[in-house]
Amino acid sequence: MVYAVRTRVASLIICSGILISCSGCITASLVTLGTVLGAVGSAASTGIDAYNLGKLDTALMTSADECHRSVLLAANDLGLHVQIDQRKSKPVTVFEMTLKDDLKSQVGIHIEYRTPTMCLCRVDVGIFGSEPTAKLMMERIRFHLHLPATTSVAESSVRHGQSLSQSSD
Repeated sequence: MVYAVRTRVASLIICSGILISCSGCITASLVTLGTVLGAVGSAASTGIDAYNLGKLDTALMTSADECHRSVLLAANDLGLHVQIDQRKSKPVTVFEMTLKDDLKSQVGIHIEYRTPTMCLCRVDVGIFGSEPTAKLMMERIRFHLHLPATTSVAESSVRHGQSLSQSSD
């Protein structure tokens, strides 16, 4: 199923490239084709997180205020210094934070209220930033929220062919 979808997407991209190149401007067609290929292949799923162009996005089952508190604790764990910490409340609660390490590299944090028990959280290390740094920051946030790491016990057990009742024995 996934292979069929990838094949169709690849065929669509190739056909689009051919149509664009027939329009007369080869430079524009190559640039457009490169952009389309980059956009299709740039998102990487990391379990329940999505990493794309230096940003690690996830939804967390907690309030935005609790997530904000956990970000501050995670920053302290990792020795990051809080440079900016803003809360905006219109139309929904949003937290914007900027953290810096000792080498002056920035990590942006964006927390957005969705429901009283769910928020969206983005760790932004920049397009040339470190993906492992973003993942580590998200893991520390989850730790302070007392949430499981990226893979829960239930998901791990099912993946290895065990039922939930077998894994607790």
